[in-house]
Amino acid sequence: AVGASGNPERGRQLYTENGCSGCHSTSDEVIVGPGHRGVAERSASAVVGMSGEEYMRQSIKEPGAHLVEGFTNLMPSFANLDRSDIDDLIAYLKTLE
Repeated sequence: AVGASGNPERGRQLYTENGCSGCHSTSDEVIVGPGHRGVAERSASAVVGMSGEEYMRQSIKEPGAHLVEGFTNLMPSFANLDRSDIDDLIAYLKTLE
């Protein structure tokens, strides 16, 4: 369900285990992809009619659906993650203010 809450500590672990930190920083620094500081706030206004959580969920499962300007689609799909894992990742991303 939209607005489902996850476990941010488990999300932090998944972020590391799935290699997110290889391409994304938890700050504003660009590694390969955009930094994730403030991603929840940016996501909320990224696509008209789509909540930030919906945007982040789709970006994890279908990374090429909405590309951040200036970046190319290099991110693999993480559609293999189950809903609770994605909820946990989103909960963690929301902590990166």
